[in-house]
Amino acid sequence: MRMVSTSAFRPAQLTSIAKTACRLSLAASLCGLMFAVGACTKTTTAGPSNGGSTSPATTKPTGGTTHTGGSTGAAGSAGSASSSSLGGSGGALVTGGATASAGSTAAGGSTSPGGATNAGGTQQAGGTTASAGNTGGTTASAGNAGGTTASGGSVGGSGGATGTGGSTTSTTVPLLPPPNPCSNQFTSQGCRKGQASSTCGGICANDYGGTAANVCQGGSNGVPVNYACPQFMLYSDALNQAVIADGFGDKLNYAVVGHDMDGGSGGVDSGLPDACCQCYQLVFDYPKENQVWVDPDHTPGTSAINIPKPLVVQSFNTATNGPDDFDIYMGAGGFGANNGCYVSGGTCPGGPCMYSGYPTQDGGMVKAVGNTFQNPWPDPCKTSDTNWVTQATLTSPACANAVTTACNQITSPNASIQTQTIRSCVQSNGVKADDTGQIPGDYHVNWYIWVKRVECPANLTNVTGCKLASQGLPKPDPNVATVAQAKAAGFLQESGSGSNFNTTQMQDCCMATCSWSNNVKGTTVNGYNSFYSCDKDGVPWTTAVTRTQ
Repeated sequence: MRMVSTSAFRPAQLTSIAKTACRLSLAASLCGLMFAVGACTKTTTAGPSNGGSTSPATTKPTGGTTHTGGSTGAAGSAGSASSSSLGGSGGALVTGGATASAGSTAAGGSTSPGGATNAGGTQQAGGTTASAGNTGGTTASAGNAGGTTASGGSVGGSGGATGTGGSTTSTTVPLLPPPNPCSNQFTSQGCRKGQASSTCGGICANDYGGTAANVCQGGSNGVPVNYACPQFMLYSDALNQAVIADGFGDKLNYAVVGHDMDGGSGGVDSGLPDACCQCYQLVFDYPKENQVWVDPDHTPGTSAINIPKPLVVQSFNTATNGPDDFDIYMGAGGFGANNGCYVSGGTCPGGPCMYSGYPTQDGGMVKAVGNTFQNPWPDPCKTSDTNWVTQATLTSPACANAVTTACNQITSPNASIQTQTIRSCVQSNGVKADDTGQIPGDYHVNWYIWVKRVECPANLTNVTGCKLASQGLPKPDPNVATVAQAKAAGFLQESGSGSNFNTTQMQDCCMATCSWSNNVKGTTVNGYNSFYSCDKDGVPWTTAVTRTQ
């Protein structure tokens, strides 16, 4: 059970959501976020990739292998097992609650806009006072987790003027309160177990001990269980809204990634204490998997499929695939070494799994360019003669249907989590048109990329919860979209070790390394000192939430 402390809400923080093409609905309630920490090492033996070369076995910390040649890139999730500084993979702040309905017609005939959309579960005042004197919308319920519709706006004042309360024309993603310190620290020195008057209400595993657990870690009893926030998934409602709110329109996409610090001489992270909460712009070059080259048997460098839009990403996880890798968090990206998403029976190591149903092939991965659909033969996403991938095979009805059918195996008691995860799963594979009518590039391919560290956009960090102080870095540039433009703009092709930067993918639903403030070494502002973590319904633990066991 969780209770929201209404005194913690500040009306100035409650803004309404833009009605964009993304149709973002943010959660109507704030419930608890719960944390735990850890990292593991996983060994994945990569099999031969159909149409490409055989990739060797790769041992890496938590998160699938980075495959060479034509092999399928396994999800590169980060571990989240031990109570050490290395957390599990991150997740998404789901837009749990439904949008408050619009206000009813004012006496004079015009409509008073109703209560503003609740932001990620905060208690949203239904609307400010209408110009005729009545409140533009009723107060949305703060305690509803994951989908309860708030009541509509009340009748506007007499005189026919349009009420001014509850506007839904905000151009920003609402800023939630900072992460809860009882959920983002390894231990709480003031907590005495069972003593409500002590720090964190006495909710700790033992005196002065941990006050949160990770769904991917067992052994922490009597404290809330934390999950990755579904809002962090590529193509989530919140990230789709954030990229528009930051003025990048259809030029870029936002994501969060696992990334180990590239701090060597000349590295993209050179001089930093750690990589947590740093932001990067990624420009895609050509696929690392040779089955997606125009000529897979010979010279690399030319992609046979559309190049994805650049990504602006924030680092939320470590212990992934090394300093040259950026491990993109997406629906059905693959479990890696840890799994808080789904197991048969529904109980993951630290508590109930996030999903009630999930694709079972390829370790929780749905990947059009891979081995997901090779049985029965032929693979619907590849050519029947050479088993290669082209844009035509990738976007064929047969491939799109196979990917969609596999992604539709994802189920959750929370309708918003289910819808957003399925969307992320399908669109990340680039098999059919998105909500704008465009066919996106396939992010679920391991790509070689060009990288530049940038200042984190405001609305991206509104979604993630981790806000670094300004570092004097350039802002993301939506006009840098090609390799030639990236070269001219000073992007790096290689890490400090001399290896080419590349991408992998994952989703394991575990709490991320950078959701622990202990792991964030950079200077943060206003208490936003880590990524959020969420409860099973995708609602973030913030300072506005009173935790109960």
